Amino acid sequence: MEQLMELVDAKYVRNFQEFCGVQPREDCRAESGVQPSEGSRVSEFVAPTQKTNGVLETKNNNNDIKGRIYKDGSSHGYKDRDDSLHSTSLEQTPYIIKYKAIYYVAKVGAFFGDEIFYMTFFPFWLWNVDSLVGRQTIFVWCFVMYFGQATKDYLRWPRPPSPPVFRLETSHLQEYSMPSTHAMAGTAIPTVLVYGLCTRYEFPVAAAIALVSTWCVTVCLSRLYLGVHTVLDVLVGFLFSVVIIIVATPYFKEFDTFQQTHPSAPFVLFTTGLALCTVCYPGNDQHSAKGDAVGTVAVTVGLSYGMWLNHHLGLTSPPEVTPPYAIASPTVAWLALSMIRLFSGAFVLALVREVVTTVSIKAFSYFFGLEKPDKSHPTVQTAYKFVSYFSMGVCVLWAVPYVHKTMGICRSNFYFEVL
Repeated sequence: MEQLMELVDAKYVRNFQEFCGVQPREDCRAESGVQPSEGSRVSEFVAPTQKTNGVLETKNNNNDIKGRIYKDGSSHGYKDRDDSLHSTSLEQTPYIIKYKAIYYVAKVGAFFGDEIFYMTFFPFWLWNVDSLVGRQTIFVWCFVMYFGQATKDYLRWPRPPSPPVFRLETSHLQEYSMPSTHAMAGTAIPTVLVYGLCTRYEFPVAAAIALVSTWCVTVCLSRLYLGVHTVLDVLVGFLFSVVIIIVATPYFKEFDTFQQTHPSAPFVLFTTGLALCTVCYPGNDQHSAKGDAVGTVAVTVGLSYGMWLNHHLGLTSPPEVTPPYAIASPTVAWLALSMIRLFSGAFVLALVREVVTTVSIKAFSYFFGLEKPDKSHPTVQTAYKFVSYFSMGVCVLWAVPYVHKTMGICRSNFYFEVL
């Protein structure tokens, strides 16, 4: 156990970063001749390319990517179980990235664990590829993300300190560290997705192994390269995800049948989801990842409602041909229709999200006795996020496909992808 706990040491992250070409640049301040003032983010000899929370990535005339962090009053880090994230010195040794290709691959890996990816990838897959495989993947992804975020907020472990690590990403520094939910999602999504493809289609095993391995390794190693997780965070996230996959996947058929056919499914799923996001959740401080957990659970419950509506409105039917199916080669027509479905569906989702979010923030602020709408209020935030993401989930599997059907562009097999 002691050897395992050594993996929390930030020196391993720093060593990995240096192995991948992220190196300290001690001469930045000397070259510039400018001493940073209190609160400044970067010296003036470089041109900014991207602002982040406490970090400014920069490039010099040689097109080398650089970064520097100064003391700016931000709060990152950790004191103990009963405290919030503590204020630490954000000044670190300036860095230079020698191998830009690795940096961009790591950014892609990080993108595979961000909300914008989930909100793009899952709807595209459900509307254009196979909704049953998509539902199975989302079912496991929901468990993975919820338990991952809840574990973070229960343990409240710190992010690796800087220095010694170089922080090349700051978008998630406000959250706790153990386990890495990027690593969990990066393991669960490709594994369950490929498992579903292999059980329903004539999918080559070699391609399946290559896809899962590449996806998982890219996401997991990106967390170390970008300096936001320790080796132990990533390892525990990977193993945690594997356990959840093994436990949850065998029950998907029963769950999918229940969520579509049982008369009480809407009530059971809604109350269960609400309980998971309120009384069952272990933390709700200002650095909590509860908002992400609420969104994950709510959108999954909404998807279940969508499938229940499709079934009880008589829109779905069992397939006439049983799997395994042959995989058809993509065509220009398929790609064009896929893009039309994606953008038209995204428009509907964006409209629903905007309207429901605006109305629900005002309604819940009034309901909880606030003088004016305040979406940052913890209770209001949980309530409006649950309602907003729930509404989007319903739209993804019921409203948008019905709109596509009315427009004559719905995928022909969509309503036949049931167990």
